[in-house]
Amino acid sequence: MIRKKITIFITQLVFTTNIFATIISCAESGSPTNDVRPEQFYPDTEGIIDITDIIDGEAAHSCGSSGSCPSGQTCCPDNRCYNLTNDPSNCGQCGNSCSPKGNMCIAGNCSCNGASPCTRAGDICCTSGGCLDPSYDPMNCGGCGIKCQDGEACVGGRCGGSCEGVGCPPISHGTSECRDGICVIASCEEGWADGDGNFSNGCECQVNIEDKGGADCNSAFNLGQLHDTEPGESITVEGFCSLLAPEDWYRFEAIDDPDTSCDNFHVDIRFLSNPSRAYVFDVRQANCSTGPLVCENDTQYIMAVDSRQPEGGGSFWGECPCSATPEANKNLCTDNSSPFFVVVRLAEGANPPGCEPYRLEISNGKYNYSP
Repeated sequence: MIRKKITIFITQLVFTTNIFATIISCAESGSPTNDVRPEQFYPDTEGIIDITDIIDGEAAHSCGSSGSCPSGQTCCPDNRCYNLTNDPSNCGQCGNSCSPKGNMCIAGNCSCNGASPCTRAGDICCTSGGCLDPSYDPMNCGGCGIKCQDGEACVGGRCGGSCEGVGCPPISHGTSECRDGICVIASCEEGWADGDGNFSNGCECQVNIEDKGGADCNSAFNLGQLHDTEPGESITVEGFCSLLAPEDWYRFEAIDDPDTSCDNFHVDIRFLSNPSRAYVFDVRQANCSTGPLVCENDTQYIMAVDSRQPEGGGSFWGECPCSATPEANKNLCTDNSSPFFVVVRLAEGANPPGCEPYRLEISNGKYNYSP
């Protein structure tokens, strides 16, 4: 009889071990997976580890009445042992769940929307806004999603308060100040910017200083010359505008190289990337202050003569074909060289661009005109 019981126990244990090995080695696709860890299974009251001891795809050791756990684990009220540094259902303390599903437990702190954990004192994680301080955030005043009325300040987690005489908390990578009773971002550190207008997360965007345009007309970043000789020339710039730095200025000179039969002069300015369609640009020709405004609030600009198009009355515009001296049915090959100034800015009423930069291509002679 004793020999029979021993045989049954060994059979059950071997059978169960095979089940666990199958779960651990392959997912449905046949790829290795570590979703279930064998060291986390705990025996039931029968003293046998079997498939019924898996709880929601995870498992843990039982503390038992002694309350003892393996090194690095803590006995929680459900009488099971957990590693509080990486368990998303017991992160930092028993029962602290990193919801919604998908957030991780990193060194005892829950990640925020799949990103880094909130580490500043007083911060909470909101689905919209990420890590923020509900004491001063008018979009999440006192808790996630609690919005103050337009013009209302959020002070101490309550709408309608004023920061006058109270002051404003420090912000990430910048400075804050109380303005008209509302806490605002006063400045950002070099290399950082505010991409969402949210006071609570401060200057959250790291920007590339090297590619940043000038702040105004007089300090426009000089991109040099762009010649139209085939296949033409182009340059791509990246930049980032915010409420504190709303404009990027660039200047370049489009060169119309000498032609005798077809003028390839074709200036083209366009966005290659315009996050949230938040950006527009203006273009001035000749100079940035009094030169003609040839483009305003747009996302593409073209000035081209590399075509021949009817104007009516038997005349044509364009210089392809063209001639160096007067010739029937041809316009003269003229020199259209000119300086241009481009100012990129946030469109009025546009949604904040976030931290993604715009990419702007400026070219001459690269594209062919088509009506």
